[in-house]
Amino acid sequence: MKLLAIALLAAVSLDPSQVAPDIAQRLARFQKVEMPFTYAGMSARERKELDEMIAACRDLENIFWRQNDPDNIALYNSLANATDPKLRDARHYLWINGSSYDLLNHNEPFIGTEPMPPGRSLLPKGLTRDEIEAYVAAHPKEKKAIYDERTVVEIASRNPLRLKTTPYHVKYKKWLVSAARHLRNAAAASDDKAFA
Repeated sequence: MKLLAIALLAAVSLDPSQVAPDIAQRLARFQKVEMPFTYAGMSARERKELDEMIAACRDLENIFWRQNDPDNIALYNSLANATDPKLRDARHYLWINGSSYDLLNHNEPFIGTEPMPPGRSLLPKGLTRDEIEAYVAAHPKEKKAIYDERTVVEIASRNPLRLKTTPYHVKYKKWLVSAARHLRNAAAASDDKAFA
């Protein structure tokens, strides 16, 4: 399994010419703030509580990436050891935006030229508003699920068009269960009764 992950990362590459030419300037709009941290002075219980909350946050970040720009998770990871300054900047900017779309520039792509798909990954790429509305008109019982703000819509078949809806708690169960476990562990370690 580990070898497969390494092979997949090696297969993902990015040509620096695909990165916005002004990536360094875009990155310069953000000021780096050092926030040194140490466990010094913390009890084992407090360390456990903090570590569990951090782990829960990482699970939620995984969900965010998958909702936002799942195609670029592998790209972000593949750039971890990039030596080209433009690629290092692109990786940092991917982390800031949680996607390859610039939040400060009207979601314009800063890697490649493909515009941000409507609905990010919560709706299938290439599915138009007209197609969704026609589908809902033909399948009124599915309307609520398709328009639910906590549902991911996928194409089950194209011809004829069939849509599949998956609630967040099902689609992202792996990370939600893990985050909940970490939060329960943090609460159990806490001496703050309101938190526990």
